[in-house]
Amino acid sequence: TNTAAKGYSSTDCPAGTMNFDIDAIVQAWADGSSNYGLRIAGASETDSYTWRRFRSANYVSGDGSTEPHLTVTYNSYPAKPSSLAISPSQVNAYNGNRYVTSLTPTLSAKVTDPDGSNTKAQFEITADPAYADTTYTYTGTSSAVSSGSTAKLTVPSASALPAGKHLRYRVRAYDATDYGSWTGYTT
Repeated sequence: TNTAAKGYSSTDCPAGTMNFDIDAIVQAWADGSSNYGLRIAGASETDSYTWRRFRSANYVSGDGSTEPHLTVTYNSYPAKPSSLAISPSQVNAYNGNRYVTSLTPTLSAKVTDPDGSNTKAQFEITADPAYADTTYTYTGTSSAVSSGSTAKLTVPSASALPAGKHLRYRVRAYDATDYGSWTGYTT
């Protein structure tokens, strides 16, 4: 609904552009609902104060300013990050488990946005429920990198990891509009 008053007189109420927020309709179309088009009408077709006249797509202004048009701004969700790494770390030759060798390690992951936007990585570190030997949690977000690049985040000393505890981490990408899916946990 748009209740703007336009076009009653060229001095007191000149003609102009009217905009309609149809985000929900366009989202329904994107989600697969049938597209039956749009109908624009006055609130009352018999009330001269709510009467409206709109140009059709057949009217050509030359600059596209007065023809009816639909503008869609969309954003794709970032892809699930890949190539997760934590450094410095080493693998224990006896049991194959990875151990960090710093209480302020650097986490990294390759982040990609299908729209090519700069992308950040949000890392979440939590206690490994298989051991439940700490309640430590930390969530941090990297600086933005170009799509397809590796984002890095160093755990700050104020949030240093607890020594000798079992933790896990996961990551998701953020394109400044939407968050992508979380990766699985890495211990």
